[in-house]
Amino acid sequence: MAINGGSENKGHRDLREWALFCILASFLLGLLVILIFAISTARPLSVFGVASMTGAASTLVGAFLGFLFGVPRTTQGEPEVADQKAKGPPAEGRDRSIVRPNTNLEQISDWLTKILVGAGLTQIGAICTWVRDIGASLAPGFGGLDSAGAFATGSIIYFGFDGFFLAFLWTRLYLGGLMTVADFEALTNQIQEVKEQSDLDARALNLVIRQLNPSTGSPPDQTELFDAIKKASGPLKAQIFYQAEEVRRNNWEDRDTKPRMERAIPIFRALIACDVDGIYHANHGQLGFALKDQRNPNLNEAIAELTTAIEIRGSARDRGFEFYEFARALCWIQDDQDFKLNQKSATAIRDRIVQDLTTAGRQDYIAAIIRKHEVIEAWMKLNNVAV
Repeated sequence: MAINGGSENKGHRDLREWALFCILASFLLGLLVILIFAISTARPLSVFGVASMTGAASTLVGAFLGFLFGVPRTTQGEPEVADQKAKGPPAEGRDRSIVRPNTNLEQISDWLTKILVGAGLTQIGAICTWVRDIGASLAPGFGGLDSAGAFATGSIIYFGFDGFFLAFLWTRLYLGGLMTVADFEALTNQIQEVKEQSDLDARALNLVIRQLNPSTGSPPDQTELFDAIKKASGPLKAQIFYQAEEVRRNNWEDRDTKPRMERAIPIFRALIACDVDGIYHANHGQLGFALKDQRNPNLNEAIAELTTAIEIRGSARDRGFEFYEFARALCWIQDDQDFKLNQKSATAIRDRIVQDLTTAGRQDYIAAIIRKHEVIEAWMKLNNVAV
């Protein structure tokens, strides 16, 4: 079977090559006839130039039409009758292919061929007259002989059909295969890109798990962690954020679990570094929370991160996340040297704290936290303010 199939394929290739050879041979024959005709005139070089350019133009027009008529059709959207008979109807919701080719060229070819055929059948008389008139107008360029007009008309028709069949055969015999190869290569590249991204995501997720879980041993190198998160896909970055946010939220209160909470800080820093356009406020907000609640609080950087989160978020009245203001107000209170000395805060600091507490207190659940928070209650009592 393999031998017969190979012989059959070789026969098909030979047939294709022979068909194209015949078309090309007829084209060369036409040029030879033009040369003989030109030699018989008084201006052989001039006539040969005009006649050859006329033949070339006709060949291009015919090749364009042959290409339109020969564009291969795909089976996209068409039922596979034989396959349905053999396998039955397809399962509901199951598509026949994952990647489908773009059929714009096929649709344009279909439209134009129908228009051209329809117009040609209705205007065939006018077309014949038009071709004859062109031949008559080209007669002076073909030497002005009595037979010049007829030769010009014949050249137009001859090379037009020659170009048509040449382009039609090439399109039918080779273009479909080239398009299939191109689609296959594109699909292969897509699969390779998906595989490479999957490998990068797996590497990033593995490093994040090592970073967030003390039971896995020492955390990974921070440079390696940053690079892996940077190369991760968008969905995985979101997953990494939620994992780090959960670790921070579940471990910030108890001093014994704060070391694990602190492991989330490099994750938030890496996510912020990946956000080159600065559009995700939650990364900055979570980092600010973590810096405020770590064993040795970094209040200045926490205030800076919370401020950035508030700026990206925009108006709290429109966007929510008023806890940023609450946490920033608490940072300012804890960092206030006057408050540490049991003295009233400076006017500028007091106004900022009051403004943040007022904004945060718009949410009932935050207002309840403010009323029960010992540090905030002591600061308000010392500064004679109420929110």
